[in-house]
Amino acid sequence: MKMTNIMKANISTYPTALRLLATLFFFLLFTLPAAGEEGDGSKSTIENKDGGDGTKGNPILIATAKELAYFAQQVNDGGTNLSYGTNEEIDKSGEQNYKGGFSGYYFALSDDIDLAGREWTPIGTGNEFCGHFDGQGHVVKGLKVDMSNGSGHIYAGLFGCIYDGTIQNLGVELSDDGIKAGSTGGVVYAGGIVGKITGSGAAATIRNCYVTGSGGVTITEYSRGGSAYAGGIAGLANKLSGGSVTLTHCYATVAVAGLIYTGGIVGELEDGTLSFTYATGTVTGENGSAGGICGYSYEGSLTNNLALNKKVSGYSSSSGRVLGWNSSSSTTLGSNYANPDMLVNGQLTDGTAADSNSGAATYSDKFKDDLIGTTSPETAWNTVWIWTDGQLPQLKMITDEDENGTPTGYSNNAFGSQPSISVGDYLPHAPWADCAATSIANSGDGTKGDPILIASGAELAYLAQQVNNNGKLKVGGDSGSEIDNTNGFSDKYFALSATIDLAGGEWTPIGVQGCPFSGHFDGKGHTVSGLKQAINTEGSFDGWTFVGLFGYVEDGTLQNLGVELADAGIVVSVNQGYVLAGGIAGRIAASDGKTVILRNCYVIGKGGVRVIGAGGNAYAGGIIGNAINYGGIVWITHCYTLVDVEVTGTGDSYAGGIAGNAVEELSYTYATGKVEAKGGGYLIAGGICGSSPSNLSNNLALNGEIIGSGIYSGRVSGLGSGSGSNYASTQTKVNGSPVHNNNPSYTNGADTWLDTFENDLKGVSDEAKAAWNAAWTWPDGKLPQLKMVTDEDTDGNPTYGDWTPGIQPLIDAAGLLPARPKLYIVQPAKGGKLQVFDEATGLDILDGYAVTPGIPLSLGAAAANNYRFDGFFSGTTADDVTTPVSGTTIPMPAADLWLSARFTYVAPPPPPTVYHTVTLPAVEGAVTNPRPGSYTIEAGRTFRFYLTLDTAYSESQPVVTTDRGETLTARSSDGAYLLKNVLGDVEIYIDGLYPNLPVANESITDPHAADRSALPRIWTEPSALCILLPDGFLAGVNASAIPIRILSLDGRLVDIFKAAPGLNRRQLPTGVYIVWIGDIVRKVVVRN
Repeated sequence: MKMTNIMKANISTYPTALRLLATLFFFLLFTLPAAGEEGDGSKSTIENKDGGDGTKGNPILIATAKELAYFAQQVNDGGTNLSYGTNEEIDKSGEQNYKGGFSGYYFALSDDIDLAGREWTPIGTGNEFCGHFDGQGHVVKGLKVDMSNGSGHIYAGLFGCIYDGTIQNLGVELSDDGIKAGSTGGVVYAGGIVGKITGSGAAATIRNCYVTGSGGVTITEYSRGGSAYAGGIAGLANKLSGGSVTLTHCYATVAVAGLIYTGGIVGELEDGTLSFTYATGTVTGENGSAGGICGYSYEGSLTNNLALNKKVSGYSSSSGRVLGWNSSSSTTLGSNYANPDMLVNGQLTDGTAADSNSGAATYSDKFKDDLIGTTSPETAWNTVWIWTDGQLPQLKMITDEDENGTPTGYSNNAFGSQPSISVGDYLPHAPWADCAATSIANSGDGTKGDPILIASGAELAYLAQQVNNNGKLKVGGDSGSEIDNTNGFSDKYFALSATIDLAGGEWTPIGVQGCPFSGHFDGKGHTVSGLKQAINTEGSFDGWTFVGLFGYVEDGTLQNLGVELADAGIVVSVNQGYVLAGGIAGRIAASDGKTVILRNCYVIGKGGVRVIGAGGNAYAGGIIGNAINYGGIVWITHCYTLVDVEVTGTGDSYAGGIAGNAVEELSYTYATGKVEAKGGGYLIAGGICGSSPSNLSNNLALNGEIIGSGIYSGRVSGLGSGSGSNYASTQTKVNGSPVHNNNPSYTNGADTWLDTFENDLKGVSDEAKAAWNAAWTWPDGKLPQLKMVTDEDTDGNPTYGDWTPGIQPLIDAAGLLPARPKLYIVQPAKGGKLQVFDEATGLDILDGYAVTPGIPLSLGAAAANNYRFDGFFSGTTADDVTTPVSGTTIPMPAADLWLSARFTYVAPPPPPTVYHTVTLPAVEGAVTNPRPGSYTIEAGRTFRFYLTLDTAYSESQPVVTTDRGETLTARSSDGAYLLKNVLGDVEIYIDGLYPNLPVANESITDPHAADRSALPRIWTEPSALCILLPDGFLAGVNASAIPIRILSLDGRLVDIFKAAPGLNRRQLPTGVYIVWIGDIVRKVVVRN
């Protein structure tokens, strides 16, 4: 709901008398020569020299003050035809101009116009202007409007009222008297370009316009039943049903004084868009709504504006640095900034955000970064404006637009005679930039247990000042105690107690040549943001330039610190000497016997670390430029950077994502930014380190690009291979080409992937796993984040605690590491099976497994019965596995791979007659029929043979067995032995044949030898040995004296047991054995 109820009236209802007075005024005014013109007489036409017919691309050109006045007269008088060129006319009452106000027609200035301070009647007084007006980069000077004694609605400005029209590329310079408007009986609208602009059924736009001059825009009075709108560009910008209204890319430097709705750009915005503008003039709103950019907004959008006004005054609750009053929750506010020294009703405004009525504070060295940083680098503030160091931006001219009227081209330079305005006149330095602090408020004594706490940028700048000048440090406030600077505060501990914002000024590093910082600095998990350094000198510090949050650190400790670079980042250019630049420190050094530790730190931000000129060698890194020892130990560990690093030196150039050059140890880090070394000398570039230390280990290079000399460029390091366990993304390009490597000790590190990088890093060793787990957290799918060092034991081993949540950025690992491609095995529906192996390991690779590119895949195919293998095939989708694979190996590509095999059914031939071989042995003591030998027998048939004992063996008991494990017995009918159902080769064994015992003239030592029935009978069964001892064999003999021994052929005793009458059975494995019973020795074969 508005503060005042305002009745809108159509301007066409103005009294006829007012139009007649306006006509008379112009007739009287321009019968005199206009400034810079000769002759007299009023204009009754527009000469339109080199102009067109008023269509788009062919505007009617206005060249003089008199022509502009004639144009205004024709707009304001709704019943007269406009004449231009040679007897050409526009009939405002005709169908082509159905809205009046020259709707659809295009007009433009062809020259600057000087109104010379004569009173001007606005274009669109009595009738609104509805056409398109292009200043074409020209300026209308000397504008004076005095309508302060009106009685009806007043529309004051170069234009009075615009409906559905466009004004662009126009400058207006107010005269000393400026614009004054007032009414005792109506609403007052006043603005430098236009009093009121309305989008009604179409778009109404003001773009690329500015208003300057010594005069201002002032509303002197208004009817208490009406209202008053005043702005540097427009009084009121509103939208009616079906239309739109836009004010963009404009600025005003004039003072604006109103009564109800007052703003540096627009008094009131109703449901419109106001963007990419700035205002510098004082805004006075009496007791109404007042804002540096806009006084009052109702359902509007205010974004990307800059309020530089020194003073804004109005009603206490409806005044603000950017917007005075927002009456609707649907109003959009965002990316608006303001002068922090602006007085709003006599008071400074604290803090606030860019989406508030007051906007965010900005500073002289920061405002460009703030404005450009809110939009795409290729649009808006960058594309439409010209930026000059130390000055406010100037407008370019729109030179082309598409069929919808959207600008598509701009001039290369600022148009017209725009003023050069020093930014220092309207924006201060950041509070710390001039080292405003003269002490540190905290009264810590600087011991490890009671560090000196730094709470602001000013205090940090004070520390830098005292370190760099070898000065004492005052703590506990200005009246506190002083701490001597002993060797760069070497025995003192410092810590941050809050996040520090350095935005708005150029930072002076802590520590210089001759005065290094040697203390212990703990960020305590806080961030120093907005760090910006632009050093351009003829050399400094005796030929050494150290750049970073810290310049030169010697024998000190830095930990638990985050640095966020400003958009401009760190830029160094010197003409002599060495340059050492890093986000945390330019150089760290360890003297004899000392240890320097830089740990648990990170550097982020849109800016980078750039050395764009150095007389000698140059070193730059995201964390540290150069680390060196003078007999001590330098240890850089557990750090990461997300910033680009660039080095250009006359001598050698060292560039690294973490360090330009390092010695001793650099471990457990990762970097993502582009790294580039160029210039003269050696160009040494590495994703982690340019020139690596002796122990470069457990690092992860995720940089997009590494550029340097061919042999001195690597994904991990440019020079020196380190000690190993380093990994890199396969997306990293070195000098424009991707690199693949599997050696973690090589300068390019080993390839790693989205699905393996955590295991790769932790899998190096138990020590590495413990370190990565202790000092880092591992969010799912993200790059790891640091923990803080909270304490350490007597050996210096740290303990860790969690970093404050939400401080460190969460970086998607997928944006920096590709996932390994997958192998899909498409098994044929029938006919056989495809198998895939890792050729190096021989291990199976299963369907859907991720496989490292380049791995040789060994292919195997097993065809089913009656199928023929035809070949292997590959494809890039499951539906198109049709590309033949040559041979039996294929390297895994960098993309998903599908593999399959094809088999063809082959009908089996009729089964052939199958024959098997039966082998009949020759044995002593018997003959066989058929005779011994091998016989071919049809499968399934029976082999028959006879066995006839020789006379000397007639008392034997033949044992006939086969290798099938069966025992054959003679058929009772005819004594034939039958081997039935021969289904494979069979070997027949004939055992148990012994010569008959002698009966005379024999020396008998065995009391049983004469009695054949008393001899043992020995035979075999499947897996068993059988010994039958008749009773007579043991008659009169001590059985314990005649044991039965079973031995292997090599003489090993297999079994021994007492002889007992009857059957003795022993289970034995298949084999050949010796059976020893007294003086009887037999060889037997046991089969299964």
